[in-house]
Amino acid sequence: MSPEQFLYWLQGFAELSGDTPPTPEQWKSIREHLATCFHKVTPPVGVKVNVETTKDLGEALDRLRKEFEKAAPTRRPADAWPPRDHTGVPPHWMEGGKVTITC
Repeated sequence: MSPEQFLYWLQGFAELSGDTPPTPEQWKSIREHLATCFHKVTPPVGVKVNVETTKDLGEALDRLRKEFEKAAPTRRPADAWPPRDHTGVPPHWMEGGKVTITC
């Protein structure tokens, strides 16, 4: 019996049985047929990253440094204090080089 034929059979069985539940033998048969109809596939989780592996620690560190250098324009420099927006002007609460906090 094909999966489609089994599903039609199951639908008819459910309609004709009414409120009478299947017997334990019928449940066993239904489970066996369902196992042939459905193939459990777990979707991939997370993002697949293609990384070249190496056992050489020095080579791995060199690769890491190069990747950090590529990302350098997106990082904030360590001396980015005081915070400034795209105009380079410090925020209003830092006027005169003093921090003013009002509660």
